Amino acid sequence: MKNLFFNFGISDTTGWGNYGFHLTFQSFIQKLFMPVSLGNIHFAMPLDPITHAIFKELSEVHWKDGVIQNEGDVVLHGLGNEGNVFKRSTKAVKEIGVTFFEKNPLSLPELNLYKEFDLMVAGSTWNLEKCREYGIENSVLVFQGVDGDRFRPMSKRRFRDRFVVFSGGKLEFRKGQDLVVKAFAAFAAKHPDALLVTAWHSPWGQVGASVNWAGGLIPFVFGGSLQSSIKHWVRSNGIAENQFIDLGSVPNQHFPEVLREVDVAVFPNRCEGGTNLVAMEALSSDVLCIISNNTGHRDLVKGDNCLSLEKQLPVQINDLAFEQAWGSGVDWGESDIDEILFHLERAYTNPSIVQQGCARQSVAEYSWEQSIKYLSRNIDAI
Repeated sequence: MKNLFFNFGISDTTGWGNYGFHLTFQSFIQKLFMPVSLGNIHFAMPLDPITHAIFKELSEVHWKDGVIQNEGDVVLHGLGNEGNVFKRSTKAVKEIGVTFFEKNPLSLPELNLYKEFDLMVAGSTWNLEKCREYGIENSVLVFQGVDGDRFRPMSKRRFRDRFVVFSGGKLEFRKGQDLVVKAFAAFAAKHPDALLVTAWHSPWGQVGASVNWAGGLIPFVFGGSLQSSIKHWVRSNGIAENQFIDLGSVPNQHFPEVLREVDVAVFPNRCEGGTNLVAMEALSSDVLCIISNNTGHRDLVKGDNCLSLEKQLPVQINDLAFEQAWGSGVDWGESDIDEILFHLERAYTNPSIVQQGCARQSVAEYSWEQSIKYLSRNIDAI
């Protein structure tokens, strides 16, 4: 069995780490490759006994040295917006890039880097379209997966008397949490039973200040503790203390217990290079979702599976820091506050506005089993 090396590690607290976990697990149980992580391996929560036994065996045998040994092995490189380093192995191995990028256009060095790979795997239709537009012809579409066994419909246990609005994703301008705060402040003023539950943490707390690019709110100030900074920002913008809970950093194993309490999840993201794993997990849990219809999100918005934010204005920020981080922002979308509020009210008055099971069914094809199997087929084809 060929080795499958990958450089983005394994964890239960990051998107790339989650990808690494399922890549490892599915490669092993489907006997596609022998997975070998070249990155850090860290679990914030203990694994279940069977998964722990599998990972322990792999760790003892294959993660001792991380040395690429055999011709025909495969190396996956996790790629994003910039700053990636790629060095071709001295062995005759297949070098694959896996990308989820939001910067548009990509820089010339990044484009030249992408063209060196034997295969480029794009995580959304939008990313694939951009790759083809940039002349990266050896690019294919492979969606990230969702664990439908873990993320499934469950009844509320704790907040039966509250209307729970959820927002997830690291705090930054691109994710649109400023839009969530604006809309929820107005919504909560009319509905005392409304509760905003957020999972906005990341290791890069200072990036949260980018939400200030949009203006219109009392600015977010990172004071060293992301959790206390988030609480101060939300409360200073008109959301009462009893209408807001910040969850801190939540391991992926615990997210189903969060989503079971949610009445509506709001994703007004301005851009997604992938399909947005948190949104996929919410849909798989059959949670009513409000989703911006732009970039990678377009792969999730299907008919009547969610409440779609169709008003998408161009994102134009006259700030050098924005240009350095995201380029010109072409194809990004600015959601409309009134449309977010309109959908929140619809969800409040008619919780069954999306037919039961429709959201979950819409992402059923995106299982990790199918995702990694399809990735393997594309690798075998080169």
